[in-house]
Amino acid sequence: MLNLLQALFYNRDFDWQDEAIFHDLLNDAQFDQIAPQLYILLKNKHRFDQVPYFFQQALKSASLHTLLQNMFVKADMKKVLDRFESLGVETIPFKGPLFSETYYGDLAARRSRDLDILVRPEEIDKAITIIKALGYLHEQKGEPEHFHRIFYRIHPKTNVVSIIELHWHFLRSGTSSLNMDMIWNASVPIPHYHYIHTLSDFHMFYVICLHAWNHELNGWKHFIDVAQMILMLQDSLNYHDLFVFAKQQKTYRRVARTLIIVYHEFPGLNDILPLPLNETQTFWWSPKEIGSRVGLKETLPTFIKRLKQLSDYDNTKQKLIFLKRELLPDPVIMNQVTGTDHSRMPRVIQYMYLYFKRIEYLFLRHDK
Repeated sequence: MLNLLQALFYNRDFDWQDEAIFHDLLNDAQFDQIAPQLYILLKNKHRFDQVPYFFQQALKSASLHTLLQNMFVKADMKKVLDRFESLGVETIPFKGPLFSETYYGDLAARRSRDLDILVRPEEIDKAITIIKALGYLHEQKGEPEHFHRIFYRIHPKTNVVSIIELHWHFLRSGTSSLNMDMIWNASVPIPHYHYIHTLSDFHMFYVICLHAWNHELNGWKHFIDVAQMILMLQDSLNYHDLFVFAKQQKTYRRVARTLIIVYHEFPGLNDILPLPLNETQTFWWSPKEIGSRVGLKETLPTFIKRLKQLSDYDNTKQKLIFLKRELLPDPVIMNQVTGTDHSRMPRVIQYMYLYFKRIEYLFLRHDK
């Protein structure tokens, strides 16, 4: 898969007629996740007609499915944004359908499962009232230190679930010095709206890098998003400014690590926009991360990997917060490992069971 992606982002040799290669790609565990992106990238590079017919058909089917799903999400997004606009609540939708259209030029380029919406912290209660009035009555339980709340509704006729992630920040409490006012002040109004904005290209790239790091770059979709933005923005993306900003916000090491990893796998990006960093080691990341699941259910191996990630935090306070979350996780997270049937037990018993599961994993083999 990596060879194909490299060929789509820069001039790497690739055998476009070898059917065996494309059968392997079709069976790749990552294919379903990135098929819509592959379809658009092949189209944009004028390579689509060069790949075998069976691969074309698989990509077309995936793209059509994604288009229908994204049209549904986009329709929901318009209803939500129109309501925020009518009530004068400043809102920034990001990622989702808007990201696909802006940076890929096609609604079907990227599968969108939910709406990510940023509101100002002082308006979060008002925003919750608004979306509940629109039918998003159910809330998914989350960690107290998280930076968003998740609401969903079930459409009565189709049983389709619509999800809204209502953000007031991009990072967990205490893990950055991110000045959200700077984000808001640099945001760009969306045409035909007064209160609805979009992130600037600079801040969108910054958020995509942090998002990829938060997900431990565990899928090619994260690499594609970063590489696609680099390809689209090119010289208008200034790494010096990005790193100065990231250092000010105490997020430099996470942003830098993400880009080091992406450029390590896609070295040809240096010909498009050179990465001005001397470090080239991916450190905690390796290709076997692709397809892995982020979560404490991975137990001990993930725990060890995340200890290595301590070096990606910018100061001691951030590292201590990270360690606390890993060593003594919130009950919401712990229940993902121990199961809800243990949630009523005394906290000390829950932690004992958690570490039993972590030690157990050390001696058991699990498939990804």
